[in-house]
Amino acid sequence: MKKKVLIVDDDVNFRYAIRELIPWKDYGFEVVNEAIHGKQALDFLEQQMVQVVMTDMEMPIMDGVELTKCIKMRYPDIIVVAMSAYDDFSFVKES
Repeated sequence: MKKKVLIVDDDVNFRYAIRELIPWKDYGFEVVNEAIHGKQALDFLEQQMVQVVMTDMEMPIMDGVELTKCIKMRYPDIIVVAMSAYDDFSFVKES
């Protein structure tokens, strides 16, 4: 059974790159949806469970730090992979 992945990033080009450049099926994963911010991701998780969330850290409405906190409280079995081009390590480390 393939592990389901949700990609969360406000940049359409990054979402496209992550979805298309990684050979997900070769590694037993399937990208099931994308979200443009943390709130949209949480709304999706209420409808469909995934095993992995790949999230950007800096997004509008709800950033990746807050999204990660919410996921760990509500869905502790989901693996969260944090991505960031942000150069402030303390911000990324907080997640």
